[in-house]
Amino acid sequence: MKNQETVTAIQRALEILGAYQELPDDPEMVEALRDAGFPTQEAERLVGLLPLAFGRAALQRFGIMYFPNDARVRHPDGSTTEILLSDQPIYKAALQLAAEMQESPAAAALAARSVEVMLLAPSIQAGQAIDIRGLSAPLFFGYDKGVFMQPPWWRRRLF
Repeated sequence: MKNQETVTAIQRALEILGAYQELPDDPEMVEALRDAGFPTQEAERLVGLLPLAFGRAALQRFGIMYFPNDARVRHPDGSTTEILLSDQPIYKAALQLAAEMQESPAAAALAARSVEVMLLAPSIQAGQAIDIRGLSAPLFFGYDKGVFMQPPWWRRRLF
């Protein structure tokens, strides 16, 4: 997917998810996106990556600038795949959009679903120093092996 197509897909997903008073669980969000015409794997990528990206953009407003770039995907068969978030067009485009959409209710709802936000929110609300040492690579559960496809070797980052 090209960058503009990715941005358009994210914006469309935000419109769909923004119609909810409260965001449903992940399977229901995937179903809502599929019902709106998204292919299943794209809907799963959106549901997995948008909260992470929007959560990280929200945390950046509190001065947290370092986040792991790697992630692990646990598949239904019990195997695990490692991915780089920087290889995920949805994640990269969502980070940019999230920075521009700080006031959007859908953006705030997605950020609130981020595990990193949930872990750090008590410290932020209490005005305590934020310790990012506890942040590790995100782990996505239950995704088929093809959902977070690895780019061809010539498109992978070396460092």
